[in-house]
Amino acid sequence: MTQLDAVLARMRARYDDVLGRYRTTMPELVAARTKSVGKFTRVCWTIAIPLFLRWKKLLGVEPLPAYVLQNLRHPDIALNLDHDQVAIIGGFREFLDARRKGIRFVWGGYITRAFELFYWANEDQPLREVIEYLDCICPPGRRILFLWEDSLPAGIVLSHFAVDSEGVTTVCVAHGYYGRSKVGIVPEGDCCDANFVWSESQRKLFSKFGIRNCFVLGVPYDVRIPTPSTDEVVLVGHCGRSSSNYEYFHTLAQFVKIFQLLRGANIKVSYRPHPQDDMEFVRSIFPKVPRTPKTELLRRSRGIYIGFSSSFLFECVNAGSLAIGLETASLLEDRDFEVEVELDPDGYDELPVLVKNLQEKLGQAPAMDPAPLNSRLTSCIDRLEHALAMR
Repeated sequence: MTQLDAVLARMRARYDDVLGRYRTTMPELVAARTKSVGKFTRVCWTIAIPLFLRWKKLLGVEPLPAYVLQNLRHPDIALNLDHDQVAIIGGFREFLDARRKGIRFVWGGYITRAFELFYWANEDQPLREVIEYLDCICPPGRRILFLWEDSLPAGIVLSHFAVDSEGVTTVCVAHGYYGRSKVGIVPEGDCCDANFVWSESQRKLFSKFGIRNCFVLGVPYDVRIPTPSTDEVVLVGHCGRSSSNYEYFHTLAQFVKIFQLLRGANIKVSYRPHPQDDMEFVRSIFPKVPRTPKTELLRRSRGIYIGFSSSFLFECVNAGSLAIGLETASLLEDRDFEVEVELDPDGYDELPVLVKNLQEKLGQAPAMDPAPLNSRLTSCIDRLEHALAMR
């Protein structure tokens, strides 16, 4: 078995493991990730990907800079690094974003397609050429490859090719706040050299799974604590149907009860959808379902947010708002962060009084002075490089 054969075998084993983790606990997610590659598609991409990469080599290979990001899931990370030493690897949407932000772009739309051909159609030549091309644009030298996942096709390829690439360090920047899994689901990033996580509690959670080199970055953007407060209560969507039908409808049923209680007490209330929410469905239930970008919402005013264990609920607390945490006993994960109040269904009748008391508390300015992202990011990179130097 050649070195490249070994890399491919590890990639296949990784995706086998990922799908196996969710097969019994989240079958909807596995179904969404299962692909069918038709004969025509297989033939077209098997020819197109190698031709494209060989054409790129003929044009000349420009090495990647010191910092490379897997798409723009964390745009503020890119903007807080040395501008001349940053590149974004991604598809068409990332191309447009990178152009707007003046950041170097590297086309990587072929990576996911090559992996799908390899995994679902047993056609490995395109993926072999992808790995060889990635090796060409990553010659020996210091590079940090920032990923946001290592369990989807693109993240698996980028994290595994880098294992044998001299000088390439993979860092998984957490794209969410992980709950305490009741079924042993491992957080993203266990295949990377390091992880930047959102809190000390998250660092400890990762350590329990044997994941080393975890550094506390905090949320991957600048936090600004607003002075104004709002009297509108926000219900925070928990998940999408593609993750779990049971959790989706169970949590929505709780939100409907709470919505009716609060509206009956003349309290303003809206529903904040999860990114994977069924928008048509939730808009048929709740009269107000705004999709304001989260940073804009959190910087506009402090408020009261009600939810289960979503990352956004943590972000609300982190931005000076108050959170009411609902019971997670019937969910796959328990909340791993503190909230202002924890409430089970037996206490829902107390919500109108509880909300009004918390609204009074919102009138007090929070004693919070969050560090800027630039200093947090620099500190994490410095500590990572020190840890690598000590190996």
